[in-house]
Amino acid sequence: MIPKVSVIVPTLGKSPHLRGLLERLKRQRLDGNLEVLVVANIPQQPLREFVNSMDSNDHSHFEYLETGRLGVNLARNRGIDRARGKIIIFLDDDMILDDDLFLKKHFDIHESNPTAAAAGGPYRLIGSSGFWDTAYHNIADQWLRRHITRSGQITQLLGGNISIKKDLLKRNNWSFEETIGFGGAETGLCLRISLAGYPMIFSDEISIGHSPNMSLFKFCRKAFLQGAGARWHDKNIPKLKVDFVNLHRQQHSNTKFNFSKNIYRIFFDFGWSEDPYARPLKGGALPTIQFFAFSVHLIKQLHPLMSFRSWHRSVYVALRSAWLNGNGVLRSVKREETERQK
Repeated sequence: MIPKVSVIVPTLGKSPHLRGLLERLKRQRLDGNLEVLVVANIPQQPLREFVNSMDSNDHSHFEYLETGRLGVNLARNRGIDRARGKIIIFLDDDMILDDDLFLKKHFDIHESNPTAAAAGGPYRLIGSSGFWDTAYHNIADQWLRRHITRSGQITQLLGGNISIKKDLLKRNNWSFEETIGFGGAETGLCLRISLAGYPMIFSDEISIGHSPNMSLFKFCRKAFLQGAGARWHDKNIPKLKVDFVNLHRQQHSNTKFNFSKNIYRIFFDFGWSEDPYARPLKGGALPTIQFFAFSVHLIKQLHPLMSFRSWHRSVYVALRSAWLNGNGVLRSVKREETERQK
């Protein structure tokens, strides 16, 4: 039977929420067939075994896939190639699904809006949320709502809560841009949909729980990567000329929010100026030199705000994270590829 919905979950296999997400997908009340595709960038044998252990039946099918290279868009495109559902829903692996009608709501929006290409909603912070979790959530939510036009449409949706009609993806040869490894990775596809004249539907009724587990370093790195992605889109995709209703709305007045927003802007602009996606990236990840430059920039920008002790610790954490992310992940991918060739 052709599934009503295909859910694609790209993952590095590190999120503690992934298994819970898959269990909750199994409990969705969809009134139709469901296909769930878990697409791992790096081979994950325990995850493969867990997905294969999910009880597939006449109404639900769970499948594990691999790309062999890093990149969330690469994983999404691999899932699109495999998906059979009428509607494809993309979820990130750190989502918390607490609404058993979530998939049905996505599907019903598409049924009620046959000309719409995509639909999506906001994130909701769930569980224990630190300062940087809240800061990033506020920035992402404000960014999302700034793309609502005066006609009531929206031109951008969040990559962890977006559904797209499969026939329109295939008919228009749309896909996610694999040059963008991470950071604003879905915005290019949303721009192409809007430029083609297809409406996208935003609804607060299809919100989903989110637990990003954000630290200062992760917050700054996210901003850096999103700045890099924005630079690529600006150079490679035509500008979209629309009248956004929220573009000039009053800024958030909370002092803490403004502080975090300024930090975000510093590293977004740094990613824009570095333009790392202008050159090929090994394994879909930023090269070590980019992580090192990012870490040095982090220390230079933040050290006036810290005591000597906290500054010293931040130097260690930033450089250690740069080394692990820039080298460890790539070595892991290379090792897995070598073992597979043997």
